[in-house]
Amino acid sequence: MSKSRMREMRDRCGKSLMRVHRETGIPYVTLQRWESGGIAKAPLGRALAVAKAIGCDVADLISE
Repeated sequence: MSKSRMREMRDRCGKSLMRVHRETGIPYVTLQRWESGGIAKAPLGRALAVAKAIGCDVADLISE
C-alpha cells in the first residue's frame, strides 16, 4: 500500500487514523506503519477494509 496515497485518500475523506481503526478493526499501530511505509504490503482483506472506510478503491491506495 502506498504510504502517501493512503494518507492522501484518508485526508480527503476527513477521517483520522483512530476513526479508520475503529471502523476497520485494524490495529492503530498497523495503520500508522502503513502510512509511514514501515509495512510494504498489506493483506488484501485489510486493504479492502481501509479502502471502504475512506471511500476509495483499493487501486487508489496502491497506485503510485
